[in-house]
Amino acid sequence: MPEGVGYGPQFTASTGLNLNYIGNRVYAFSGAVSVNNNETTLLEFTTGSKSIFMNAQFSDISGPDNYDHFVYINGENIFIYRSEGGANRTEPDNLIPLVIAPYTTVKFTAQNASDTSALDQFCLVTGKTL
Repeated sequence: MPEGVGYGPQFTASTGLNLNYIGNRVYAFSGAVSVNNNETTLLEFTTGSKSIFMNAQFSDISGPDNYDHFVYINGENIFIYRSEGGANRTEPDNLIPLVIAPYTTVKFTAQNASDTSALDQFCLVTGKTL
């Protein structure tokens, strides 16, 4: 969504695949997404006309399995983070700082790396335009 445009449906905070702008601040929250051993998109968006400094964070919200979390910039994988078995983790050491150029496609995905079962995952992105 371009800068200066309202955010979310009916101008309320929202979850989903998109990046939301509020002035010079940005956020995206996937909500709980059921993820099995197939790589699953949590968030995907194209940035507006300004560069963005953002922090991204992945989390397991259920289950003991290992999960791989991926960050793609314009289709290229630039980062992989593995969260290892344990329940209800939002680990402070998995905060991922990113500087994103204007008009860039960004995608965050997850995949169960140790089993075929589907467990809930989420991705949160917060930041500001530069």
